[in-house]
Amino acid sequence: MQAPMYPPAKVQKVGDKLESLMVKAGATPFSGSGPLENIVKALQTKFQGTQSKAEKISVISIALRGFPQAMVLEIFGPLGATDWMIKTTAKLMLEQGGILPKKLPKLGQPLEQKVIDLVKNYYENESRTLPGKKDYVSVKTENGERLQIQKKMILCNLRELHVSFKENFSSIEISFSKFASLRPLHCVLAGSAGTHSICVCKYHQNVKLMIEAANFKALDANLSTYEDFLAELTCDPPTAQCYTNSCCEKCPGFELLKSRLIDLLNENFIGEVKFNKWSAVDRSTFDTHIKTTDEFVDCLTEQLKELLPHHFIAKQ
Repeated sequence: MQAPMYPPAKVQKVGDKLESLMVKAGATPFSGSGPLENIVKALQTKFQGTQSKAEKISVISIALRGFPQAMVLEIFGPLGATDWMIKTTAKLMLEQGGILPKKLPKLGQPLEQKVIDLVKNYYENESRTLPGKKDYVSVKTENGERLQIQKKMILCNLRELHVSFKENFSSIEISFSKFASLRPLHCVLAGSAGTHSICVCKYHQNVKLMIEAANFKALDANLSTYEDFLAELTCDPPTAQCYTNSCCEKCPGFELLKSRLIDLLNENFIGEVKFNKWSAVDRSTFDTHIKTTDEFVDCLTEQLKELLPHHFIAKQ
């Protein structure tokens, strides 16, 4: 349903006002309200027929050239114009010197190309190449050609990756939205088509792999999952400070857990543990390790230290 046009009586009032102003200025007024009424109706039709804010501002600017702001609001208010829109148009006309002003976009501080390249390389380094023949994306190059690039799975969610990037490059200011927008097309997230069966979180996965390798579930039912291990390290209930590695003085901490794990393995005559672990240097790899009891517990402790803050961020 179309909004009603401006009432004829109001148009006549506008016309009378304009004629009065023209007489005071020494100009010859219109011979009748017909031409003025047609102009106002044409502006109303144009305003009502467009969804573009830029075009609406242009229409209002034409009206403001002949009518005061209050009168323009009376003309276009029933069609959706607001006092803010009219005042903004008047301000733009003043700044740009006339009708048909353009609302200029706000310009932020652009990132340097070397920072953009650094972010994209960070995505590459924190991703694992998918092995499937169909795991690729088609990317259009600058010369218009299509290039097939193998997909790479990001090993955490974007929020965590952004936090990790800022920790490694603390001197670089970059918002999360900008960081996310720079993700290469072939660096995909968990949940993308064909990726749901792959675990992509190395922090959780490494701890899970080590817990399973030592078979802690059979040794102590209270140490069956990684959540059980985290509960041994934090307060009950845990606070945000508990997850920031030693920031909470009331937490049991790692030393008590290390002693408990070493005793548990020694009591069950376990001298060494063979386990798999994700590692990422130049690229992500899945390696097999064999360590003595003490070395294994030290390694598991280090993995838990990384998991604590990561687990807290992932839950937010």
